[in-house]
Amino acid sequence: MNKFLLSLFVVVISSASFAQREATHRGKTPNPRVSLKKPEVVHSSVQNKSVIWSSTFSNTQDWLIGNSAGNSADWQISYEPSFWWSGNAQLASNSGGNAASFNSDSYAQAANQIANNAWIQSVPFSCSNFSTVAVTFQQFFNKWTGRTFIQVSNNGGQTWVDYEVNASMENNDETPNPQEVTVDITATAGSAQEVMIRFLYLSNAISDGGTDNTAGEGWDYGWIVDDVVVAELPNNDVALTNAWHANITDDYEYSMVPLSQAREIIPCVVISNEGALTQSLVVTATITKDGSVVNQSTQPVSVPYATKDTIWFNSGYIPDDIGEYNVSFSVPFDQDTSDNSISAAPLHVNDNVMAHDYGSAAIFGWNPTSTDSSIVNLANGPHGWGCIYVPEADQEIFGVDVNFAVGTSPGLEVIARILRFDQIGGIQGNLQLVREQVFTVYAQDIGTGVRTLTFAQPAMLVAGSGYIIEIYKLDATVGQGFMLGGSENSTEDDDYATVGFGPYGQGGAINYYTNWGFAPFVRANFNQILSVEENSVNNFSVHPNPTNGVITIETEENESSRVIVTNIQGRKILETELSGTQSIDLSNNASGTYVIKVSNSKGTYSKRIVLK
Repeated sequence: MNKFLLSLFVVVISSASFAQREATHRGKTPNPRVSLKKPEVVHSSVQNKSVIWSSTFSNTQDWLIGNSAGNSADWQISYEPSFWWSGNAQLASNSGGNAASFNSDSYAQAANQIANNAWIQSVPFSCSNFSTVAVTFQQFFNKWTGRTFIQVSNNGGQTWVDYEVNASMENNDETPNPQEVTVDITATAGSAQEVMIRFLYLSNAISDGGTDNTAGEGWDYGWIVDDVVVAELPNNDVALTNAWHANITDDYEYSMVPLSQAREIIPCVVISNEGALTQSLVVTATITKDGSVVNQSTQPVSVPYATKDTIWFNSGYIPDDIGEYNVSFSVPFDQDTSDNSISAAPLHVNDNVMAHDYGSAAIFGWNPTSTDSSIVNLANGPHGWGCIYVPEADQEIFGVDVNFAVGTSPGLEVIARILRFDQIGGIQGNLQLVREQVFTVYAQDIGTGVRTLTFAQPAMLVAGSGYIIEIYKLDATVGQGFMLGGSENSTEDDDYATVGFGPYGQGGAINYYTNWGFAPFVRANFNQILSVEENSVNNFSVHPNPTNGVITIETEENESSRVIVTNIQGRKILETELSGTQSIDLSNNASGTYVIKVSNSKGTYSKRIVLK
């Protein structure tokens, strides 16, 4: 995967050679989410299936809590549990209410480690009339070194068979909230008279590397589960589980690109065989622009029993116009139609902006007033957030669009910085500073939308080269808040384009790290109009700046002049004639940076203004 570990001056040499992505681990640090937008509820993959047994944890008598470590580190059943590592977000399960959770951190702090071998076990139920059986549940899980299992018994709990879940996750990986998991337990439960299941949370044993089910001395994050359904496994069932409009293995998925940076849309979808047989079918990928189909392709696929496959479509289609492009996928109906279609996040092709985020519904950063000392230390130290960009064509960048969120301290000094790394494939070599400039964050910039940080001189970004564009906290004064708006969903940072600079590694190593699971609002702006304040006439003035909406253009000219107002994307929002001093009302427009251009026979006057 596209995970990078970069030092401030030298890129760490990686032994990974697979595609573009490398494994990167962060230290066991708090999550930078300050507030969260509750994700959309996922569709249940047990729809249209024969339910054998289910539980939403509303009846605590359905479950027995136990512990094989001989200590007090047990599961809990409670109303919407939440943990510090999740930013106090609760599991957004379909049912809400009670959920089962294991909170490893609550039983151990720092060196006071405690063994984790805790389980929560269901009452017995019969699968005698069902030859194929699967268990589905919703989860929210953050991995440090812990291991998570579904255990199944068909003999009244005398023996248990392990089905490990989340095995492919790496340290500090966090699942979506919620994530629906389906585990085929046919081998143990199929046609069995007395079946029980249980969720097991196990420390990764330091002594033996976690090779058996003995508890290890360790401390971890935690696991929340809910909406458990045991159902018949149908013969024919596939689920489309993830989708992107770009090949995230070899490239990056952008939410916005300028038309000048448009590239081939490569639809990508994950298909999971949730049936009892090999599934042979045709997958269709459809690309639409502003609701109209512009490209469609199909691909046959055969997915073996209990496996997943990732399918790429080489569409050959490159957007040739400004608009919103959506990619959707579909498969023929099967025995569960609830998961036969899925859509990727949209791609917005525009005039000048390149971005990874989809807005500013969430806030990210370290809170300097937190009661958690580790968060306060991170907030008070220098750190940065940004994104990785790889331009498709050579183009000059003139500024960076940022959303400074509530919690940022007025007067905070930040650096807008562009760093180039040598090779996309391995990042082997030195980071090269392309451009940096210090800016002050003013009160009117905070929580009011987009602030465009304009470079004094533009910088050329070279096609095919990788760049980190970041906002770096320069002022390390105690109590100074630095918060950015951004977005997140279940696949927000699957291409690992988000970078965070700070002491997040083993032993507090200060480097650049990816794999954060969100996208900060740090956008590349290629709008050449940002460079204008080159005036061939000087007898004009525009005030106030910043403005709440009404601006006054003053001049002593008797000659009529033409006034054009454009937004930061270069789109004209107003055009009028000016004779003498005149006021213009922009209050119906969104907050942000605008350019006022006044021209007559003597020359041109251009001025950037900020609308609060």
